[in-house]
Amino acid sequence: YDSSCKGTWLLMKEGYAQVQWNPANKGNTYATSAIHTYLNDTFYNLLDEAVKEVVKQVKIPYASGGTSNNTNTIYTGSNGLSTRIFLPSYSEVGLTGNTTTEGSMLSYFSSGKGDAANTKRIAYSNGTAIFWHTRSPSTYTPYSHGGIHKTGGPSTFTTSDEWCYARPAMIMPS
Repeated sequence: YDSSCKGTWLLMKEGYAQVQWNPANKGNTYATSAIHTYLNDTFYNLLDEAVKEVVKQVKIPYASGGTSNNTNTIYTGSNGLSTRIFLPSYSEVGLTGNTTTEGSMLSYFSSGKGDAANTKRIAYSNGTAIFWHTRSPSTYTPYSHGGIHKTGGPSTFTTSDEWCYARPAMIMPS
């Protein structure tokens, strides 16, 4: 992370909307994904003007995606992805395996193990537990990415899955 990521990280408590990560399986590179564009255009434009003024433009770590042999390139620091609204990575929510490591576990997710950790990852929509996307590409196939199961555990979704939710994150000044 570069200094732009210093501040208060906010993660939407609930799933916002069912959004495809990338329709028609157009690959798993987050920087060029439909969900990244949606969050920084459609979703961002729904925010109150006063909120827009304080949401920081940041550079988050992200993986190149597109591979199925663990050779994703990680871009970090000043080479990270410039964004305002983003999905958390698999690593940031405290998960490992089947994806490239992007960033570090956020302190909110660092307390608890097993079921206690999973409970912190559970998100809801209208009172029902949901499946939700992360920004992390899968290392098994160029058409899937890491996600969160409705139980809070790890999962993998294809980029064209229509039933997964976006759970946007943003960073504001401390």
